[in-house]
Amino acid sequence: MGFQLFNGNIDDVMIYSRGLNDTIPVLDTTFVFDTIYISDTVPVFDTVEIQQYISVTDTLIIDLPLSDNPQENPQIKIYPNPAKEKLIISITNQTAISEYRIKIYNPTGVQIFEVLLTNPEIELDIGQFGEAGLYILQIFNELQDLIDARKILIE
Repeated sequence: MGFQLFNGNIDDVMIYSRGLNDTIPVLDTTFVFDTIYISDTVPVFDTVEIQQYISVTDTLIIDLPLSDNPQENPQIKIYPNPAKEKLIISITNQTAISEYRIKIYNPTGVQIFEVLLTNPEIELDIGQFGEAGLYILQIFNELQDLIDARKILIE
């Protein structure tokens, strides 16, 4: 059995049933296609502002499907979430849900706020809530059935 040198493409795989010694040449070719652009001119500014955190606020959108026409259905928006100073409850087509209520519960489960949805926009001063934490907002219909519940974060 004679020696067979590698004679193929770089992706070929060959299996040998004998050990290799130092007299067999091994050729390994690696192609690298990297381009690095280096610029000698770097603009320098005297003022550098570094942000240590990212703040994200969210709007809770609650659709209330009361009719077959989605355009007529009321929508409740609650923002910002998390809230720091105030919480806004905005209602479209408010007259359809004027007998609905929103209740807010603190982290220990005690109801701390309740409002009848008679206005298209309600602004809450969250200073009355007490401490920061995760609060539960619940929406009840005119029969006091729970329609939806959402989490709001008070910072």
